[in-house]
Amino acid sequence: MENQNLSVISAVWLLAVVWLVRRLLGGGSQIAAPSNGSSVPEAAGGLPVLGHALEYKADAPRFLLDQCARVGSVFRINLAGKRMVIVGAGREAIAATTNAAETVLSARDAVLAIGFREALGDLNVREGTDFHKRVLKAWLPPAQLGEEVARMHAAIVAALHLELDFALGAQREARVRDLLTLVRRVVLRAMIGRMLGVALLERAGAELIDEVMRFQDALEDAIAKASVLPRALALPLALWPVQRRRRRLCALVRTALDGACDTDGRGPWLRAFETDGTPLADRAELVVGLLFAAHKNPSIGGAQAFLHGVEHGGPELTAMRAEAARLCAEPTAAVLATCGALRRCALETCRVTAHPIGAVRTIVAPAGFALTDTRGRTHHARAGETIALSHVAANLDARTWGADARQYNPTRTEWAAASAMCDARSFASKGDVDEFKFTTFSQGLHKCPGEKLSLVVIQSVTAALLGGTDFELEPLLPLPPVSFERATLAQRAAPVPVRVARRARALR
Repeated sequence: MENQNLSVISAVWLLAVVWLVRRLLGGGSQIAAPSNGSSVPEAAGGLPVLGHALEYKADAPRFLLDQCARVGSVFRINLAGKRMVIVGAGREAIAATTNAAETVLSARDAVLAIGFREALGDLNVREGTDFHKRVLKAWLPPAQLGEEVARMHAAIVAALHLELDFALGAQREARVRDLLTLVRRVVLRAMIGRMLGVALLERAGAELIDEVMRFQDALEDAIAKASVLPRALALPLALWPVQRRRRRLCALVRTALDGACDTDGRGPWLRAFETDGTPLADRAELVVGLLFAAHKNPSIGGAQAFLHGVEHGGPELTAMRAEAARLCAEPTAAVLATCGALRRCALETCRVTAHPIGAVRTIVAPAGFALTDTRGRTHHARAGETIALSHVAANLDARTWGADARQYNPTRTEWAAASAMCDARSFASKGDVDEFKFTTFSQGLHKCPGEKLSLVVIQSVTAALLGGTDFELEPLLPLPPVSFERATLAQRAAPVPVRVARRARALR
């Protein structure tokens, strides 16, 4: 409770400073205030200058869901001067937003406006997403994804063993400070090994793991600050420091890449660099962008699925442990397809921990953009405004998910069809639930291309943590509450300590 109070006090001070700076600089907001050309209703409540920032920070899902109930599923919020139009739920508005062409709603302009050019580099913003989609599609077409299950699972288990062996040393039992940090390191190692190749991991060593994690944390913090600060202050206080950190990381990656492509352990991204003749400096930049995008949300999803499963307990946890043992003994697509409890847990965890603000678009069409809410009202947003889709608001909507929509419930009827499918290609199936009801992986033109691979990673991580390896992991209860503060899947409000012990068979 003390930490939460301090967090609120810090937020008040930060927002007060933002307000003072805006006054001194004569405004400086990156998103202009609404004009007569916009008919989108304002969210209810709010404070002078600070707008809805404190309510949003205190509990983003509750704030967004309450606004959907009070003013409708399309509304405008003000986060200390940063104004945006929220699409909270509704198939029509979500489909219109996610299927609009880049010349109407620009994803690129939206990420540039909040500092991603400095944070991730111009190459990643301009070309990175398309490049990574192309390589992923060539590496894992639908017919071959099943073949990756065993390889990715083996990489995750090997990385977990390495991290826990280091944490325990000669001891039989120890306490790891934070489960989510542990799983991030594990998934990052596995992703580097599978996507880039073990040669790169061997050349860079633990230093690469440490630097990527520090960079990602710094980037998230910088983007959060840049979203509310005037750009004149955001550059020196947030964006330029993370830009320097990215350049140091790129230098480390360049050193590791230099010569790594001459080995037999090349992953699909290194092979694509060779085929395309990509210059070394550009390879390093694209690798940084890949690692930023590929590892953190699947790792959080895996850790949170494990924690939600343990916290929920009961017959579902018993079933998950039995499936984890089977999967770790025979990690194939055919076995994973029969692990209904693991799949239910993964899907339900992704539902309740989804981003409060996910896809973001800037309206670039001169005529603006029309959005129809769930009450049948059509609102007009003007050119220059930002539209933000709230994944968690759609995922927790009681009208589509029932009265218990805000609760974790892996046995809800929506997942019954998914967990009942047992053919060899159903290991990442959502059953009958479509992307406008379960919105975690987005929709339309910018739908997450790694959705199925992410679900494989989440289930493999959960299985490994549940005891399918040489280690037993037991999180210390009570768990810290779920926190939506970061621009990722929801994490936890504090570190999650976990007791780790070697199994008796591993000591023989």
